[in-house]
Amino acid sequence: MSLINMEKKMNKKNKGFTIFEILIVVGIIILLSGLTVTYYNNYSENEKLSGEAKKINSVFDLALKKTQAAEWTSEEEGCLPSFIGYQITISDTNQFALERLCSGPATIIKTYYLQNNIKIVQPEVGTTMLYRKLSKTILLNYNEIIEPIELIIKNEALNNNNCLKITINQAGVINIGEKTNCEDFE
Repeated sequence: MSLINMEKKMNKKNKGFTIFEILIVVGIIILLSGLTVTYYNNYSENEKLSGEAKKINSVFDLALKKTQAAEWTSEEEGCLPSFIGYQITISDTNQFALERLCSGPATIIKTYYLQNNIKIVQPEVGTTMLYRKLSKTILLNYNEIIEPIELIIKNEALNNNNCLKITINQAGVINIGEKTNCEDFE
């Protein structure tokens, strides 16, 4: 074998990647992709929880504003002289309703549903929070409140720190708190 032939054979061998090198690169890519997907899923579930807290906040704000504006319906519907206010009722662990209250049973204005995996942990189902007309306070199950109301929502898709506490004070002002461990509320 001549020196030129040997040199040609060596150049042919060094032109590509070995199967082992390709497997290492593919393995690293798969590992990084798996980590990225996991972090993205956790991020999107956290955003879902925050979005639902904002939805609850806006419904409470709507009830407060409708009550302060004394927005009731026409006399034909029978609410004009007996308008009491607007209330939010926890209908189920994943839904709540905005209701108009006159003398008699409340009228459901709209029912709101929480996204998948989001549940209301506290207060319990059937709890009502009422804004009364000509009043600067909120009632919990038709009783004056001394302590702020704590509404806790939970994302069941997250492992830890998956609860969000929403606080409503006596004046009806809402504060969305930080994410916290759900074991504190169960």
